[in-house]
Amino acid sequence: TSWSCYHGIERWRRNCGCNGGSPGWSQVWRDPLRSGLDRLRDELIKIYEQHAGAFFTDPWRVRNDYIEVILDRTLENVERFLAQNVGRDLSPDEKTKVLRLCEMQRNALLMSTSCGWFFDEISGIETIQIMQYAARAIQLAKEVSGIDLEPLFLEYLEKAPSNVPELQNGARIYQLFVETAVVDLYRVGAHFAVSSLFEDYEDKTEIYSYTTVSDRYEREDTGVRKLATGRVALRSNITLDEKVLMYAAVHLGDQNLYGGICEFTDEAAFVKMQTDVKDAFQKSDSSQVIQLINTHFGANHYSLWQIFRDESRKVFDHILESRLQEIESYFRQIYADQYPIMAAMSDMRATLPKPLRVAAEITINTELQRLLEKDDLDIERIEKNVEEVKRFCLELDQPKLELIATEKINLLVDKFKQMPENTDLLEKLCQQVNALIQLPLQLDFWHAQNELYQIASEFYDNKRVDAEAGEKNAQVWVKCFNHLADALKVKI
Repeated sequence: TSWSCYHGIERWRRNCGCNGGSPGWSQVWRDPLRSGLDRLRDELIKIYEQHAGAFFTDPWRVRNDYIEVILDRTLENVERFLAQNVGRDLSPDEKTKVLRLCEMQRNALLMSTSCGWFFDEISGIETIQIMQYAARAIQLAKEVSGIDLEPLFLEYLEKAPSNVPELQNGARIYQLFVETAVVDLYRVGAHFAVSSLFEDYEDKTEIYSYTTVSDRYEREDTGVRKLATGRVALRSNITLDEKVLMYAAVHLGDQNLYGGICEFTDEAAFVKMQTDVKDAFQKSDSSQVIQLINTHFGANHYSLWQIFRDESRKVFDHILESRLQEIESYFRQIYADQYPIMAAMSDMRATLPKPLRVAAEITINTELQRLLEKDDLDIERIEKNVEEVKRFCLELDQPKLELIATEKINLLVDKFKQMPENTDLLEKLCQQVNALIQLPLQLDFWHAQNELYQIASEFYDNKRVDAEAGEKNAQVWVKCFNHLADALKVKI
């Protein structure tokens, strides 16, 4: 069956017409995409049966049993799976080959995931995701057999038209959004090298599904310029594939980042690379640094774009930090200088000019974020900023502030849960939560509500009995707790 579509399995192969209503759009792309995935699946089956037969008596039973590894990827469980299904000891390379075969089949299943066929357009994130599963299966098939199935798959994708003219077809979309997402150990090493310029890694660390062990790491900092060189051992926790790589990465300010990476094979070559690049960097000869990276690493160079997408945001945040502070300071000064006329216009109910509104919104959003991130909330300052938001009819950066304010409430309630009979802490919590809920934001109380309800279940009845008996501290506790429960919409 096919959810939200009465055409059943036609959802996976036809322009059935069940769509989001985009005018003039069609799902003609489904047929060639389905045909391409079916052909790819058939070719993957051939590779799997040919190579898995050297290890398993029943390859398809092993494919099904691989779910036990997916659910528990600890090394002990992986070794248990291999021992149960292969009747002999395996070399490290053979273990990797077996796991690649199983992962290849796993991705062959994932590439038919239903959400990839649900929406109107082949460039949607869901359809791109199933093409990424296909790309991973293609990558693993090539590593196992040496056969490259990508050209064959692209022939089918070329026949899958996009509804977005500039994206042309599925092949173009694959090149833009799928090929660029493919990861191997070299890209993981490049990611480690680049991000190590801005982040202090432990000698051994986990990067998503990879384990890195850093060795001979050196970092040089001169103002905005940074250089990192070293050696790193990488292991995929999925396939147990391993490599030792050497690298150099240099940041010359802004987005200007360059590096090289290759397999570590020779100690003398590594020492020379590290010495040469470091000497040129210390002489502030940026062009020589880049030239030396090219000399030592050849075509194996990379840039900021090799970092994994989520981590690249952290790097951009670091690069932009000082600039954003300057920009925010500039707008803060405008807001301060123009505040009297803005106040007068507000009193006369006149609409603020857009430049003044922008200056006010940036200043107040930045100020509120800073106040909310402090350990101790400055309630008076928060309330003053809320008044200014209302006075000038300003827009808040709701997604960011809602997240920060929600996390602050959760943190405060968690702290109270550790000392639930501390009346002073409860009073402070009540004041701070009351200040936060005055913000014109949609806060998520789910975590705080659950924690507060649990506290009430354990302590409220006894405190109420003590309060009714005249105990002053208990009376204050019950009064504050009732206010807090009302604020967080918890019925006691």
